[in-house]
Amino acid sequence: MLRKIPGTALSWTTMRDWLALVYAVCGPIRARSREHARRERLCRSLTIANIRACLDVETLEEAADLFDRSRYNNAHLHHGPFRSLTRAECAERMVECHNQAHRIRSGAAFRERMPGPRFDPARTPMRALDRLLQTHPDLAVVEALRAEKRRRFEHRAQPSPMAA
Repeated sequence: MLRKIPGTALSWTTMRDWLALVYAVCGPIRARSREHARRERLCRSLTIANIRACLDVETLEEAADLFDRSRYNNAHLHHGPFRSLTRAECAERMVECHNQAHRIRSGAAFRERMPGPRFDPARTPMRALDRLLQTHPDLAVVEALRAEKRRRFEHRAQPSPMAA
């Protein structure tokens, strides 16, 4: 998907294109506010969603390295393209690049996953189990919770083999 940067003639489609633009545009500094605004828009155009959509491990690692270096010392790109980003924003993008590269290497990026956390009644604490039994709107879930509660009571009622 083509991503146009508002207020500039710049656009990019992949993260590799974004990196190339950063290196091209954020070269020697010119003391013009329009130039600074253009760089800021370019640097802020890469979102977490764009990083999660990238499947190129080399690009992700290069971007992570760029964000890591930009958190502390921007001199490597002539006073840095990311000076408009806070250290926390650079760190957030760096971590997401590392995580996405790891997901691709491990194959987790290609597995389908149901949204939301896993729900396992067997791992649910007793208090939470009782509360969910009283308040959960889905009757199928309530039946699973009741079955888990019965299983726990039956397990507790059985004599231990060591007691005999």
